[in-house]
Amino acid sequence: MKLAGFLIVILLPTLNPVAAQGFRIEGIVTSQSGTPLPGAHVFVEDRQIGAVTKNDGSYSIELGLSGQVTLVCSVVGFERYEVSLTITRDLVHNIQLRERWIRSEEIVVSASRRPRIATSVPSSVSVISAETIQQQTVISLDDALRNVAGVQVQGNQINIRGASGFAYNTGSKVLLMIDGAPVLSPDSDGLPSSVLPSDRIERIEVLKGAGSALYGSSAFGGIINVITRTPNDKEFVVETDLGAYGRFRHDEWRAGWSGSTDLRYFAGISTSIAGSLGGRTRGWLSFSARTDKGYRNLDESRQLQAVGKVVFRRGGSLSGDVLAIVGGRRADSFLFWAGINDPLSPGTIAISQSDEPSGSADNSTNRVILIPTITYQLGQAWYVQSQTRLLASAIRPIDSQGNRKSLSDGTLGFRVGTSVQLNHIRRTRHHFTTGLSIDANSTNSTFFVTSNGDAIGRQPEGSVFGQWDYEISRVSATAGLRFDSYSIDASETVSKLSPRLALGYRLLENTTARVSVGTGFRVPSLAERFTDNQEFFPIFRNLSLRPETSAGIEVGLRSSRKMSFALLEVDAAAFWNRYDNLIEPRFVRSLAGSDSSVFGFQFINLDEGTVRGLDLLTTAHVGSALKMWAGYTLLDSENAATGEALPYRSRHMLKAGGTYVAGERWTVGSDVRMISSPETIDTDFSRFVPDASTFVPIRVVDLRVGHMRRKADFFFTIKNVLDYYHVERPAIIAAPRTFTLRSVFRLNGLND
Repeated sequence: MKLAGFLIVILLPTLNPVAAQGFRIEGIVTSQSGTPLPGAHVFVEDRQIGAVTKNDGSYSIELGLSGQVTLVCSVVGFERYEVSLTITRDLVHNIQLRERWIRSEEIVVSASRRPRIATSVPSSVSVISAETIQQQTVISLDDALRNVAGVQVQGNQINIRGASGFAYNTGSKVLLMIDGAPVLSPDSDGLPSSVLPSDRIERIEVLKGAGSALYGSSAFGGIINVITRTPNDKEFVVETDLGAYGRFRHDEWRAGWSGSTDLRYFAGISTSIAGSLGGRTRGWLSFSARTDKGYRNLDESRQLQAVGKVVFRRGGSLSGDVLAIVGGRRADSFLFWAGINDPLSPGTIAISQSDEPSGSADNSTNRVILIPTITYQLGQAWYVQSQTRLLASAIRPIDSQGNRKSLSDGTLGFRVGTSVQLNHIRRTRHHFTTGLSIDANSTNSTFFVTSNGDAIGRQPEGSVFGQWDYEISRVSATAGLRFDSYSIDASETVSKLSPRLALGYRLLENTTARVSVGTGFRVPSLAERFTDNQEFFPIFRNLSLRPETSAGIEVGLRSSRKMSFALLEVDAAAFWNRYDNLIEPRFVRSLAGSDSSVFGFQFINLDEGTVRGLDLLTTAHVGSALKMWAGYTLLDSENAATGEALPYRSRHMLKAGGTYVAGERWTVGSDVRMISSPETIDTDFSRFVPDASTFVPIRVVDLRVGHMRRKADFFFTIKNVLDYYHVERPAIIAAPRTFTLRSVFRLNGLND
């Protein structure tokens, strides 16, 4: 199949004699007064091409073919611009926008595997912009997601609308993608939270609800798609972060760790250069380094990373890009505390064995990610896209003397795959997407004992999928279907058919109702099935673990209304999901060997669970200077076997924020998170970790201020300004008051 995909890319240019020459549309987007508008979205409707305007308002879009196109432009505070153009040569098209209080029509690709205006998608989707990432001094992915309505962050694990509890970052139920390519870790399907430097991220899309109809397993509870920046013509950027953790107030906590009185700082620097590589090829290259002293004992980390992206176009039909990530991280991982009276020190576990596992683990991790994507335009109505992804991960333990152990004592994993996708645009409002995907996952881990008795877990998988989108008058419809087949360690094969249907109806000019029904599923990760180790954490393998499945419905309403002083936007949704064979960790007695007195965790299937709730997001734009938002999520979960709430789900989540733009150079803002304590907690963990069932409501307030200049931006944040002590995940106290200063220096128009 890889060879077939390669031949398609090579041979298609010779099979299509149409238009050997591509064309370019470029211009400047301004207001009626002539002021350049940076950050405007300019794109060709129903095509895989578009651009975001630079600081001078300029844009440039490479087209595949001549002919008729619809050019669209939108930005916050201005009317949507749409024009039909006939392309027969390179074209300069300047755009002048009329001011109006309307929302920016953000572009998302996750909902349909193609660019669509977010407001036209009959699903719940949130977008974190590059501007928000900078203003909030986001350093890792979990930082960015903490302020998204309906998303609960539990350390390095993400929970969208209660689809998952807490599983120690083993077996994520949310699919993480970079530029549409899955990048979950090969061994545990965990979320790597520090994959990209923040200045290379264009936006982050969060799709709420099961996405298995398009993306298969791991999209069980939702999708996070990180979209990287498109290379500029010429640019050099240096970004620095410098911050410090506040000192904990309680003397009793500090007494257990002498380092608690030291300055606990973190710092990072990234340099990025972008420019032309000749002809119609552009690229950027970024190097970053980061160190974090941590606010807990044995919780330090250091990281080096190089990331590069190349975008190219050949002739008028062939285009593509290649993203490469190479990085290394050395970290002391704090696993659980010694107790509520000593939360800054790692604890130990007493489970009737001679060596007590420690509450910290020192590891060295190296990661390589390679994502090449090729797009070929087949006339005006067809285009084909081929994407290959390679992810390699090596984890080596570090001994007590600080030396890295042999890789044979750690984990080596590979995930490789390819997909081919065909898109057909029959008319402007009619779109069909179909394709196939093949992936292989192989991991050799000293912690694994597979069904063959060895340490190598394998999971090849294949799928075919299709989605049809149609819009006519007031009605929009989406129908999707995907068939997946997984071979689990060559011992069994699991197949699953995942359908989805969504309808939207425009009630009024600015009000749309939607309803969607669909199913989801997730195959157990290799770590959930095969981990059998008590060195760091007492976990027993479960070879009989079954895939978990879901079926759900969502009914929503999206509306905007212009009032005398502001534009008000509301997005409300009610959802109901039923989960079968939910995979959750439980405390069990060892059944293997002669010693049945050993206790530990094992991932098991629950019979059935339901999660129903409400999701409400309200946004207000007061002129062009003030934006305020508030999101509330209500979760009502139930374990069908016990009648109790599913563990580690919070019933109430309230998040809010606001940003005020003072003149053209200053911004001030605040973000608030108020989350209730989980209704049910897995008390098994508390049997050997003191106070592991201790949770309090989360009440966190962040403050931020920014100052922007032509060549430099500065952002200062105080996170958890009230210094409110809380727990996001069991037996780990969250960060105290934290100070961060981010500086971004830009040099555009480099000399050749």
